[in-house]
Amino acid sequence: MVSKAVVGIAVMGGVLMIWSLVFFVTFFSRGGNLGQYWNMGWVLLIPGSALWVLAAVLYWYYDED
Repeated sequence: MVSKAVVGIAVMGGVLMIWSLVFFVTFFSRGGNLGQYWNMGWVLLIPGSALWVLAAVLYWYYDED
């Protein structure tokens, strides 16, 4: 049984990564002249990825099956 906390962490990471994708797509669709969108994409992608790694580690560590 997966803990609700692990699912919540993974969902938050996924939301951050989706917003990161939105910023990257906006950056490239505008011809790459909006540096703040590039920066915000990375600012959201890195913690989103970290939350996914944390969720995976917690799932692996606390998996009782």
